[in-house]
Amino acid sequence: AGPENLLITAGAAQAVALATRLLVDPGDVVISEAPTWAGAVRRFSVYGADVREVGVDAGGTDVDQLEATLKDLEAEGKRAKFFYILPNFQNPMGVTTTLERRRRIVELAAQHGVPIIEDDAYFDLRFDGEHVPSLYSLDDSRTTLYMGTFSKIMAAGIRLGWVVASPDVVTRLAGLKLD
Repeated sequence: AGPENLLITAGAAQAVALATRLLVDPGDVVISEAPTWAGAVRRFSVYGADVREVGVDAGGTDVDQLEATLKDLEAEGKRAKFFYILPNFQNPMGVTTTLERRRRIVELAAQHGVPIIEDDAYFDLRFDGEHVPSLYSLDDSRTTLYMGTFSKIMAAGIRLGWVVASPDVVTRLAGLKLD
C-alpha cells in the first residue's frame, strides 16, 4: 500500500463508522462474525443494517456458514454490503482465522461481489506462532478495507487508527470525515 491507499482515523472505531456510513443504507444486509466487537454491531444498527451473523470457532470464521449465508442472500435477491471480520485474536473469542479460511473468505467475497471489512485491531499482539497474512494482502480484487489501531497495542487513550483501501475508496471515506 502507498500513501494513496491510507486514511488516518480516530481509532478503528471511526474507521468502521466511516466505512459503514459509506456503504450501508437502511435495510441493507451486513454479514458479521458472531460474537464480535459490540461497538461494530451497534454502528451497523445505527445505520439501519440488517445484520446476518456467521459463527466463529477455534479456526476463526465458520466459512461453511458464511458460504450458506451468501447463497441464502442470493436466493432472496440480495447482496451483502460487506462482511465484517476480526481475523487476529478475535474479540471476544480470542481466536485467529486460519490461512486456509482466510483464502476461502476472500474467494467467497469475490464470487459474491461482497467487500470485506478487516478490523485488525489486535494484529501486533502475537507473542508466538506464525504471522498469518491479512485478507487485504490475499485479495487480488482489492475490495478489502483493512483497518487497524494503536489503541489496542499501545494505549487505550491513543485514538489513532487507519484504513488501507483502494485510492477511490480512501477518497470517498476522507470526504465523510468531519475532523
